[in-house]
Amino acid sequence: MNIMRKKVAVVIPACQEEGFIDKCLDSISLQTMDPSDIGCVVVDNGSTDRTTAIVRNYPSGYELITESYGYRLGASRTRNIGAKIALERFDPELMVFCDADTTLSPNLLETAHAVISGKYVGGTPRIFYDAGLCKNPIEYFEVKAQELINNLFLAWYHNVVRFPFPGYTPVMLADSGYVKKRLSERRYLFDPNVQMGEELIFQKELGEYGRSVFITDATATTSTRRWRKQGSLKIFLHGVLGQFYKGQPWDVEGRIIDK
Repeated sequence: MNIMRKKVAVVIPACQEEGFIDKCLDSISLQTMDPSDIGCVVVDNGSTDRTTAIVRNYPSGYELITESYGYRLGASRTRNIGAKIALERFDPELMVFCDADTTLSPNLLETAHAVISGKYVGGTPRIFYDAGLCKNPIEYFEVKAQELINNLFLAWYHNVVRFPFPGYTPVMLADSGYVKKRLSERRYLFDPNVQMGEELIFQKELGEYGRSVFITDATATTSTRRWRKQGSLKIFLHGVLGQFYKGQPWDVEGRIIDK
């Protein structure tokens, strides 16, 4: 297999994302970084809508790989598969894990690569919530308040003191050396037994290896659909509890998926 060495590889887990995935891929197309330096892996997590078709027909200027499954793998396993594919095909200097309902600011990949390479094990950019999806002023106020609080937690955790816990982030940055080390040590990057709060655990584990950073000059905007569906309190509690709850192995149709 030929390795196409890239500066950055973006890994996107996707499940029922036909309403968002094209916008996410568009934001990668609009990056200030040269497209030849970008690789992207989209791993479909058992979608039954048009997600896979949209990705396979997307006219990207960067290398875009699609891996599709006909059953649910879970977010952690999906990201692990994407990370392994990205290493094999792109051998990137920086790995970016991005939710499919999230768009990246045009400078994110270039800025993250410049800031992290050789200095940090990883980190996260500043996160915005798409307030355009709010239905009324009350919902808008709640979303913007959560956005402010969340970024304060992220900034405090990565740039000041790793306590009490990280904020929520739909975009996680990791130096490829860190990714390779984790995979060689235990075969996974995201714990496949964790069914919620896996992004918080990921951030905490970054701190076990070295310095991570909250980047204020690069941003990502994510949809508010989770907040609208579950409410901010439930999302917050799931995130906190997810750091301590390990759950059970993800069993799909009687098969334990271990890739």
